Amino acid sequence: MAKRRILRKLLRILIVVCVLVAAIFALSLFVMARKDKEHERFYKTGKSVNQFLANYKHGLEEAFKKKDAAEITQFYSEHYAAPGRGRWVLKPDQDEGDVTCFTLKADGQDYTKYDLKNEFNDYLKGLASIQDIKFKIDMIEKVELERTVQLTVKFILDGKDQRDAVFQDRNFYRWYLINEGGSGAYDWKIVKDALVEGVRVGGDGRDSQGFETKEELAAIGIDYKHERDPKLNIKDHGSQLKFGVIEHGGGGVSAVDYNNDGKPDIFFADGKRSRLYRNDGADASGRVHFTDVTTESGLDGIDQAAAGIFADVDNDGYQDLFVSRYLAPLKFYHNNGPDAAGKITFSDWSTKMGFDPKDPKSTAPAVGKPSSIRPSP
Repeated sequence: MAKRRILRKLLRILIVVCVLVAAIFALSLFVMARKDKEHERFYKTGKSVNQFLANYKHGLEEAFKKKDAAEITQFYSEHYAAPGRGRWVLKPDQDEGDVTCFTLKADGQDYTKYDLKNEFNDYLKGLASIQDIKFKIDMIEKVELERTVQLTVKFILDGKDQRDAVFQDRNFYRWYLINEGGSGAYDWKIVKDALVEGVRVGGDGRDSQGFETKEELAAIGIDYKHERDPKLNIKDHGSQLKFGVIEHGGGGVSAVDYNNDGKPDIFFADGKRSRLYRNDGADASGRVHFTDVTTESGLDGIDQAAAGIFADVDNDGYQDLFVSRYLAPLKFYHNNGPDAAGKITFSDWSTKMGFDPKDPKSTAPAVGKPSSIRPSP
């Protein structure tokens, strides 16, 4: 009898446990299903907003071609109202050599959709040509799934104005979107907007020496073309990148008189092959000419470079070179000065300076006083 009571008790306990497990499992399935639906709503909302930006970009391109602001204002709600938004006007900021900078400012008055049309028409009239337009989500600030979105948008336009001057507009807008579609459809409209910040950088498209095309640069001896490190190509089967954004690892340029002849030379830090160009001075016509001395100087083979920093580390009167690299150790090259033939060469002193060639984390140089930096014995 005692055994039977114990067995019945254990059976009841087992039944209760099974019921609890089944209930927990069913609840888990229910919660997961709800989460899946919520994730799907997030995905669809985000995808539709991205599509809205793509359509807006296309609308701006069409507005320029047709000279009709209606191609843009169609993306704004009939209920659009922006109290205190103000008209956005470019104000002169500063001039840097051949580059002119403007800042986009708002005058602070209330704005309606009619005001928008006039503003866009004036903007379009100032454009002679458009080279490229980009609209990107900078930040999603608030979202009510499938109904409203508040976000910051980055707008970039490269083009020429009516004076044939090249310029780039880089603006950040805050958009308040409302979905005017029904029954699961998406029809986003801008119901309010505001200027976060904006700048225009303009010039004549030529540098201080008057160079505009790669052919003109090649004529003075500079045939450098920036190349991305092939190891950063995420489309390559062998790429091991965890974050796709790093595939755009860049380079840099440094101007330095590495051979003490009084003329600035140029070093290009590059993802695939860094280059050093010696300044040979001006010819009879007054045009400066450069010679690629990358190989003869001992600096060939430098890849994954982000920047080149020159400093006379050992106080011998010649500029040495630090190379900051991404996903690779920092490099240091000692300037040996002129050899018997008068050529300047560099030697790789990375290990002497204490930079671990096997440590990819040593990527950023810190330069102190030249007298305080010495190679390891």
